Amino acid sequence: MKKILLIASAVALTMTVACKKKKTTETTKAPTSYTKKGLIEYFSGAWCGYCPDGWIYATNIMNANPGKVNAIVFHYGDLMANNDGLAVNTAFNSAGYPTGMTSRVGGKTESRSAWTASMNNVLGEAAKCGLALDATTNAGGEYTVKVKLGIGAADMPAGNYKLHVYAISKKLTGTGTGWDQANYYSKASSAAGGTSHPFYNLANPIVGYEHHNVMRGALTGQSGVLLNADQLKAGAITNLEYKWTPDDAANTFFVAIIHEQSVSVNTSYVYNCQWVDAGANKAWD
Repeated sequence: MKKILLIASAVALTMTVACKKKKTTETTKAPTSYTKKGLIEYFSGAWCGYCPDGWIYATNIMNANPGKVNAIVFHYGDLMANNDGLAVNTAFNSAGYPTGMTSRVGGKTESRSAWTASMNNVLGEAAKCGLALDATTNAGGEYTVKVKLGIGAADMPAGNYKLHVYAISKKLTGTGTGWDQANYYSKASSAAGGTSHPFYNLANPIVGYEHHNVMRGALTGQSGVLLNADQLKAGAITNLEYKWTPDDAANTFFVAIIHEQSVSVNTSYVYNCQWVDAGANKAWD
């Protein structure tokens, strides 16, 4: 994987990462309203026999909210783990596997049984900002991901805001240790979910299991890009660009989030998110 921060442009843009940047001025204003979207982020591992259940919960929530919810799976202790994902794991995962977050509410993981109610609360709120993504530029397999952040009719609430952009593989599979998925729901194991569980008739481990929505790296680096006060004012538009070379472009999509997390208290929230396939464009919606 290769990632390079190319340029950043916005009204009075400043950044806390080392990069080559070029200032431009947005003369237009951002839209005043956006679709509110939610993000499920959960932590998994091929060694974890309960972890296949996380994808079932995530899929049910996505199916109940088509086009409004997506999921990212951060792996630990297997061949899909990476340093960028481990940094997220260290920052947020205090409760084990496969616990997760809905739009990072509260800044910590919770049981998968709580995800649906939490996501309903997230989607019930009006969106204060929005994101547009353009990943159509491709030079020799290296994609330029253009991110446009827009602030709605009011300034964002006071806080410490960052932009994060992640590269995601839709499906990954392999065989052997680090790939084969442990399955405690199997009748050959503890049958943890009973006979009605979708994984009851599958083996333990599941050889050649398809791992979904695997986080492959952070285009914005492990700490993300800090946004300044001007970028958070009503009508502000911020333009940023990043590069990423996927192993398999047809199997790759990108997720961008605007995330607020206070330094002194355990609060956290993804105000909005957006995703786009490599080679595609997703306008504000």
